[in-house]
Amino acid sequence: MMDISFLFNYFISGLHPWSCYLINLMLHLSCGFMLYKLASRFLLFDGDRQWLFAFLSGLLFLIYPFHSEGVAWLTGRLSSIATLCALVALYWSMNITHQWRYFCAGAIVFFIALLGYESIILLPLIIFVWNFRMQRPRNKLIQLLIAWLAVVVLCLIVRRVFSTTLTGDYGSRLFTNVFSLEELLKIIKVTGRIFLPPVANTKLATIFFIAGLAIFIAIQFILFKKKYSDKYKVQLYACLLLSFIISIALPCAFGISTKTSAGDRLLYFPSAFFCMILAFYLLKWARGISLWVFMLGIGGYFAYFLVMNTMHWEKASQVVKNLLLTAASSQQQEQVFINIPGDFEGAFVFANGFKKALVIHGIDTTKVHVAGTLSRELYEQLPPVLHPQHNGDTITIMPGYKVYKKGNSVIIDNNLSKKMWSITGKPAIHYWNKQELKELVLP
Repeated sequence: MMDISFLFNYFISGLHPWSCYLINLMLHLSCGFMLYKLASRFLLFDGDRQWLFAFLSGLLFLIYPFHSEGVAWLTGRLSSIATLCALVALYWSMNITHQWRYFCAGAIVFFIALLGYESIILLPLIIFVWNFRMQRPRNKLIQLLIAWLAVVVLCLIVRRVFSTTLTGDYGSRLFTNVFSLEELLKIIKVTGRIFLPPVANTKLATIFFIAGLAIFIAIQFILFKKKYSDKYKVQLYACLLLSFIISIALPCAFGISTKTSAGDRLLYFPSAFFCMILAFYLLKWARGISLWVFMLGIGGYFAYFLVMNTMHWEKASQVVKNLLLTAASSQQQEQVFINIPGDFEGAFVFANGFKKALVIHGIDTTKVHVAGTLSRELYEQLPPVLHPQHNGDTITIMPGYKVYKKGNSVIIDNNLSKKMWSITGKPAIHYWNKQELKELVLP
């Protein structure tokens, strides 16, 4: 699906990315609109407050700060496509009349989405929960669940036949031992990241998580202890909360980073239910001026981190541009790149695909050598800025490179990968110092 969408972009604007960004933005706006439509049918309030609940749900989703990977990263559009399909299928599943007609339409949309991205694979369980609270006959519910699960099985069979694998490289990140401490930490991290920004300070992140968890537990205690006259709406809220738990199960299985925005695309689908829950809390306990104060506070929090994350992606894009411009500027000369960054604060740069990017831009790859990339694990262990260390005729660059002359050749020795390059003449050597791309001046 991703390749087809990129081909469509290529027909529109060639290699210029403007159409890619436009489609990603349109997909995101469409998701926000569909969440508004979905929340409109989820009758938790009466009168104007129900409309406000739907509007706030869609608005909070649009400005949710941890969507950058799903919107700014072109490949991340798979998460927004899958979420849009899931919201449409869920919306159609709420139709009382012509149920099987809407099921067939929703199943097709769901099947197409699953072929592109598996983040919504548990949608049938959410549809079952929503239909269960609508008090439909038990036999109809069982038939509906079996039909949706059949769609999942069909998709898995198609994926297995055509790609010879079910989970690909991500399979190793799934649950290996459900009851292990590692899996418990994954659940805690993902749950915290749904409302907290990535933080390098683990202790600070833990404090914020505990505070958020305490507030959430207090809200549940107040909500279920108070004697509401309308028990049906409490059941609706429980249905919404269960939907969120189901939607976040897959991100918990994979795990995401708590230090950068890497993996935030997995939060795209669960964030829809999170924003509905947040809108419910706002309207349930705040009115008048207090409602506006809370809305401005949450909106400000979302907007601040949305801008911060977007700036990371802009910086990553600039790094990519500088790398390609540098490679294109000296095509008559051998070039060596050291410490090509895999990402910048979670915004992907060249975790892979550097050579393909050179080919696309018409750069001779035979004269461009990559001595090594800088992974996130190594990045976190290094100083804020990397400075070359001169020791006689040898130049050392962290984390493990040595550059020196030997006769008419320049030797680049990567101690980490145990690889060595010998280049005749005087190559242009560039290295990433964690802030910018620099040229190494040889003695």
